[in-house]
Amino acid sequence: MIKLVILDRDGVLNVDRHDYVKSPEELVLLDGAAEAVARLIRAGKTVVVATNQACIGRGIVPESAVLSVHEALQQRVALVGGMFHKIYYCPDAVDTPRRKPNAGMLLEAMAEFNASPTETVMVGDAARDIEAGLTAGCRSFLVRTGKGLESETLLKEKNVTNYTTYDDLAAVVDILLQ
Repeated sequence: MIKLVILDRDGVLNVDRHDYVKSPEELVLLDGAAEAVARLIRAGKTVVVATNQACIGRGIVPESAVLSVHEALQQRVALVGGMFHKIYYCPDAVDTPRRKPNAGMLLEAMAEFNASPTETVMVGDAARDIEAGLTAGCRSFLVRTGKGLESETLLKEKNVTNYTTYDDLAAVVDILLQ
């Protein structure tokens, strides 16, 4: 049984901008994403976000701005009855154990919420999200929103096959709640 759902942010919950989401005003939720989170919450799932935010480490966006974006994300999802139990973010611009494709943030979430890999799923739109999920031992889902289509090709080139692809977060939630 699924206990913990870990979601990437950009491209899964909101529109992924090439120049980063730098303020709450630039945060545009994807259609159906907030409602999908609300459905998970109503079903008793723990829902967290795990997002790389290299824009902080690169000096492009101050950490305070990213935190403001996360607050706005929480508020907008709450409008339809959803919530995130925690938002994990990695500010590092270079490869670290926490930065996806490494599994650090996912392992932190599983430890904090006492969920085993078999009770945890990862949903992302990038190859690095899927790789992090598989490294952590989680069932992993790629969505075709955001970078999903190009990531699907990249994962095939890397011969990564043990994940499932759906059109968007709402479609993944349909499967998880069956």
